[in-house]
Amino acid sequence: MLRNQILKSHMRTHTGERPYQCAQCPAAFAQSASLWTHNKLIHLKNTRKGLRKKDARNQILKSHMRTHTGERPYQCAQCPAAFAQSASLWTHNKLIHLKITRKGLRKKDAV
Repeated sequence: MLRNQILKSHMRTHTGERPYQCAQCPAAFAQSASLWTHNKLIHLKNTRKGLRKKDARNQILKSHMRTHTGERPYQCAQCPAAFAQSASLWTHNKLIHLKITRKGLRKKDAV
Protein backbone atom coordinates (compact mmCIF):
# COMPACT_ATOMS: atom_id res chain seq x y z
CA MET A 1 0.00 0.00 0.00
CA LEU A 2 2.72 2.46 0.98
CA ARG A 3 4.70 1.67 -2.18
CA ASN A 4 1.68 2.51 -4.34
CA GLN A 5 1.29 5.85 -2.57
CA ILE A 6 4.97 6.65 -3.00
CA LEU A 7 4.85 5.75 -6.70
CA LYS A 8 1.69 7.79 -7.24
CA SER A 9 3.27 10.75 -5.47
CA HIS A 10 6.48 10.40 -7.50
CA MET A 11 4.60 10.16 -10.81
CA ARG A 12 3.24 13.68 -10.28
CA THR A 13 6.79 14.86 -10.96
CA HIS A 14 6.42 13.52 -14.49
CA THR A 15 2.75 14.27 -15.16
CA GLY A 16 2.70 17.81 -13.80
CA GLU A 17 -0.36 17.01 -11.67
CA ARG A 18 -0.72 19.44 -8.76
CA PRO A 19 -3.65 18.29 -6.62
CA TYR A 20 -2.72 20.27 -3.49
CA GLN A 21 -4.22 23.74 -3.95
CA CYS A 22 -3.47 26.60 -1.58
CA ALA A 23 -6.67 27.98 -0.03
CA GLN A 24 -5.25 31.51 0.10
CA CYS A 25 -3.64 32.01 -3.32
CA PRO A 26 -3.44 30.37 -6.79
CA ALA A 27 -0.41 28.22 -5.92
CA ALA A 28 -0.77 24.45 -6.34
CA PHE A 29 1.64 21.65 -5.50
CA ALA A 30 2.34 18.04 -6.38
CA GLN A 31 3.17 17.11 -2.78
CA SER A 32 1.21 17.89 0.37
CA ALA A 33 4.49 18.69 2.16
CA SER A 34 5.20 21.40 -0.42
CA LEU A 35 1.81 22.99 0.26
CA TRP A 36 2.51 22.87 4.00
CA THR A 37 5.89 24.57 3.53
CA HIS A 38 4.32 27.18 1.23
CA ASN A 39 1.66 28.00 3.82
CA LYS A 40 4.23 28.19 6.58
CA LEU A 41 6.60 30.49 4.69
CA ILE A 42 4.18 32.59 2.65
CA HIS A 43 0.94 32.87 4.57
CA LEU A 44 1.92 32.29 8.18
CA LYS A 45 4.36 34.49 10.00
CA ASN A 46 6.49 31.50 11.04
CA THR A 47 10.06 31.25 9.86
CA ARG A 48 12.40 28.41 9.07
CA LYS A 49 15.83 28.12 10.72
CA GLY A 50 15.33 31.46 12.46
CA LEU A 51 15.32 33.46 9.22
CA ARG A 52 12.85 36.22 8.60
CA LYS A 53 10.15 35.28 6.09
CA LYS A 54 11.71 37.28 3.24
CA ASP A 55 15.15 35.81 3.91
CA ALA A 56 13.69 32.31 3.95
CA ARG A 57 12.04 32.86 0.55
CA ASN A 58 15.28 34.27 -0.84
CA GLN A 59 17.19 31.23 0.42
CA ILE A 60 14.67 28.89 -1.21
CA LEU A 61 14.92 30.79 -4.49
CA LYS A 62 18.73 30.76 -4.36
CA SER A 63 18.69 27.03 -3.70
CA HIS A 64 16.23 26.46 -6.55
CA MET A 65 18.25 28.56 -9.00
CA ARG A 66 21.15 26.15 -8.61
CA THR A 67 19.11 23.61 -10.55
CA HIS A 68 19.26 26.00 -13.52
CA THR A 69 22.79 27.37 -13.17
CA GLY A 70 24.54 24.12 -12.31
CA GLU A 71 26.24 25.74 -9.32
CA ARG A 72 27.45 23.12 -6.81
CA PRO A 73 28.81 24.94 -3.75
CA TYR A 74 28.73 21.95 -1.37
CA GLN A 75 32.00 20.04 -1.87
CA CYS A 76 32.65 16.63 -0.33
CA ALA A 77 35.73 16.72 1.92
CA GLN A 78 36.62 13.12 1.07
CA CYS A 79 36.20 12.93 -2.71
CA PRO A 80 35.67 15.22 -5.75
CA ALA A 81 31.86 15.08 -5.57
CA ALA A 82 30.02 18.41 -5.32
CA PHE A 83 26.35 19.15 -4.78
CA ALA A 84 23.83 21.95 -5.24
CA GLN A 85 22.07 21.21 -1.95
CA SER A 86 23.59 20.62 1.47
CA ALA A 87 21.14 17.76 2.06
CA SER A 88 22.51 15.99 -1.01
CA LEU A 89 26.03 16.25 0.38
CA TRP A 90 24.81 14.86 3.70
CA THR A 91 23.12 11.92 1.93
CA HIS A 92 26.25 11.31 -0.16
CA ASN A 93 28.43 11.15 2.95
CA LYS A 94 26.02 8.80 4.68
CA LEU A 95 25.64 6.41 1.75
CA ILE A 96 29.13 6.51 0.23
CA HIS A 97 31.63 7.31 2.95
CA LEU A 98 29.84 6.07 6.08
CA LYS A 99 28.42 3.11 4.13
CA ILE A 100 25.01 3.39 5.75
CA THR A 101 21.92 2.39 3.76
CA ARG A 102 18.86 4.58 3.42
CA LYS A 103 17.25 2.35 6.07
CA GLY A 104 20.03 3.22 8.53
CA LEU A 105 21.85 -0.12 8.38
CA ARG A 106 25.54 -0.66 7.72
CA LYS A 107 25.84 -1.83 4.11
CA LYS A 108 27.34 -5.20 5.07
CA ASP A 109 24.36 -5.82 7.43
CA ALA A 110 21.70 -4.80 4.90
CA VAL A 111 19.67 -7.54 3.27
